[in-house]
Amino acid sequence: MVENGELVGHIFQVPDKWWGFEAFGRVDHPGACVGYVPPGFKATLLQGTDPKSARYNEVHVFVDNDRHNGLLKRTAFKIKPQYFSVRRVAMLADQQIGELSSADVGRMQSELVRLFGGEE
Repeated sequence: MVENGELVGHIFQVPDKWWGFEAFGRVDHPGACVGYVPPGFKATLLQGTDPKSARYNEVHVFVDNDRHNGLLKRTAFKIKPQYFSVRRVAMLADQQIGELSSADVGRMQSELVRLFGGEE
């Protein structure tokens, strides 16, 4: 069983079907786990995309690639929470590419609170 908060900060390659779309030539997009919501054991993920593909009318947090997060390039994470069961996210262990810095997690969580209120 996944412990409270164990997945927070991890970045996974999440299947596009989980995000609700399919893109020709792509099978997944990065997803950053930024929260855990008990009861119900839900994990909060934010979808990453190329900054050139980020829509101007949506709020994003930009994360530069480094040796810890496993991102191949600068990535824009859309501040639109998507909730998945912790058990389902834990099944992505083989697709984990890295971990966010605590500063990047904090920036994402701050934007979630600013936009949606409450704690994520």
